[in-house]
Amino acid sequence: KYRYQSEFISAQNSAIGNGKGLWNRSTCNGNNTTAVPPTKSAPTGNFDNNHDGKVTCSDFKTQAEANIALAHGYTNLDGNGDGKACESLPAK
Repeated sequence: KYRYQSEFISAQNSAIGNGKGLWNRSTCNGNNTTAVPPTKSAPTGNFDNNHDGKVTCSDFKTQAEANIALAHGYTNLDGNGDGKACESLPAK
């Protein structure tokens, strides 16, 4: 037997009887709100290295550099959606 077991059982029975805590009727009715989908934020950082007004793979020498821009929101650098930018460039 645990030291405070009888006190916990008494408190639990009181909560059940009075509809408190986990035993409140509204506790487990489910989530009735609709989640708001996250908004896409605009890309940040100046990665237009060739100054043509666009950020594309031609702005980078390596995949590692392009992945930094990808992490800043330039998702167009990931053509196949696998999380790797500009896979035609050398890795480093």
